[in-house]
Amino acid sequence: MQADDWPLVLFTLFVQAVVGAVVTAVVVHWRLSRAGEQEVAERLLNRSLPWLGGLLAAAVTISLIHLGRPLRALYAIGNLGSSWLSREVLLVGLLAGSGMLLGLLQWRSWGSATVRRLLGWLTAALGAALVLVMSEVYMLATVPPWNRLVTPLAFVSTSALLGVVIVAVLLVGLGSTASGSVRRLLYRLLVVVQALIGLRLVAILVTALPATGGQQPAIPAPWAPIVQAALLVIAAAVLAARRRDGIPAPLWIFTALLVGGSELIGRVLF
Repeated sequence: MQADDWPLVLFTLFVQAVVGAVVTAVVVHWRLSRAGEQEVAERLLNRSLPWLGGLLAAAVTISLIHLGRPLRALYAIGNLGSSWLSREVLLVGLLAGSGMLLGLLQWRSWGSATVRRLLGWLTAALGAALVLVMSEVYMLATVPPWNRLVTPLAFVSTSALLGVVIVAVLLVGLGSTASGSVRRLLYRLLVVVQALIGLRLVAILVTALPATGGQQPAIPAPWAPIVQAALLVIAAAVLAARRRDGIPAPLWIFTALLVGGSELIGRVLF
């Protein structure tokens, strides 16, 4: 991989992590509110949105580095009818705008809870659309290893896995795990993470298979996919070992590092 590919690696990975975390945070907020844990739900959104906004800003800044003249990025939005890249740029802007508005309303407690909840669902929907559009950008007939179903599968599963782990870390960090509702929700997140790890392992296996016509790019480091899969297996084992007792914050952070390292390797290989 060339040095100028790193901005794309980090941009796609950061954006997908943000989208997964936004969707997960909105769902968790809704579940906590229904369980009568409104204070915890609001604290979760208030804590997560600034961090996710900063990560999205970093992703956009990194993507501009990839351009010789960053101001030309404005022209990328000019072909919405035919260009998936233009649609990606538009959705990034819409996601950022919706997220900033949601963060402002949450921070200032402006508007009713219903309005903020609907805006949260809208932001999550924009993010989900962005990940799907992002996968279409790479569905190129000229690159057979990309132009197959495993590409959107990998992008969506990466986004979901990173997002759920990030929200679990933030939720544990709130220090509200004494609540039975919060503990049950964390247990469900744990189960979801293990299921997503299984899906990611399937995606890794499929990615390693030759594309149509037997075309498969040479992998400079054949051990890299093995390390990628091994990190996920270790993460799943860590969660399984403490499944009944509950996962303390340090182990959730350790799991996040394992998952993040695995996804970084996978995106570099991609």
